[in-house]
Amino acid sequence: MNPGSGPGTRTDPNYVTGISALKGAGIQTLAYVPTLYGKRSHVEVSNDIDAYSTLYGRVFDGLFLDEMARDAPDYYERISSYSKQNGYGMVVGNPGTDVSKDYIGRAADAFVIYENAGVPSPSFLNGWHSGYAKKTWAFIAHHVLTLDPDLVAQNRDQVGLLYLTDSNYHSFPPYLAQLIALL
Repeated sequence: MNPGSGPGTRTDPNYVTGISALKGAGIQTLAYVPTLYGKRSHVEVSNDIDAYSTLYGRVFDGLFLDEMARDAPDYYERISSYSKQNGYGMVVGNPGTDVSKDYIGRAADAFVIYENAGVPSPSFLNGWHSGYAKKTWAFIAHHVLTLDPDLVAQNRDQVGLLYLTDSNYHSFPPYLAQLIALL
């Protein structure tokens, strides 16, 4: 959930309704927190984390740390620890590209290592990635105009989280129900 490039400054009743509906359907919700590639101070990031709790209560299952730097595992380990101490069970980091092994088990629970147009080939996670549980990996594929069930199934076997959309991040794709059924 991303009310305002972060928590925003007021509780949005549309988000309250949406979060409730998602949780009622058994879907985990993550609160969006930008990190500006490690340039935001820990205080600023912590303030966003605290603001979600203040504005929405303890409804989120975790955090989505966007704009993750690829060279700051200590920075993200500190944020992840703060998140866990404050009741956020899952932390997903989004560098949008590969991370070093230094991040695994420290900086987040899962990493978005692909954020591009189109669905990556199933061989994308071959190599050192296969030495870790699939829940460690995630990808975001945009501009996916049609859903290929076989490709989704193959990637589903390699990543714990995947998001596909037909254009941008501001609307759901017309194939959302089919995607949910495949997952």
